[in-house]
Amino acid sequence: MRTYGMKIRYTTKGEARVSWKGERICIDKISFTMGDIRAVVHGLYETVIERLKNDVLFVGGQETATALLKIDIHQLFDNAAEMTEDWSFLQDTRNVWEVNGERWMWDRLFKEQGIKRRFISGDIPRSRRREDIV
Repeated sequence: MRTYGMKIRYTTKGEARVSWKGERICIDKISFTMGDIRAVVHGLYETVIERLKNDVLFVGGQETATALLKIDIHQLFDNAAEMTEDWSFLQDTRNVWEVNGERWMWDRLFKEQGIKRRFISGDIPRSRRREDIV
């Protein structure tokens, strides 16, 4: 029964509720432009970068953005044939890193007083609620 139901689901067309009006995409009662989508994506990108710097890598605020690694993603190598569960492109010997990635944060924890204080005092910012981000 499940297989038959899945076949019907994936081979039967549903009601068309998407339409175009000039540059606007209309889905039911919602409409937007590609520019609107682009703005949302750029906003999400900026939010992710800020949260990565501030909440994960601790290089925002008092720490300078120069603490971030310079990574040219076009020069990265990965081995798609590697099927080991814990494989990561970080382990690919063709990739050269400015720092020892396995120890970078650990070393910063003991060298930089601001980061040490955040860990010891528990003053690590809590993630904002989903409603605040969206």
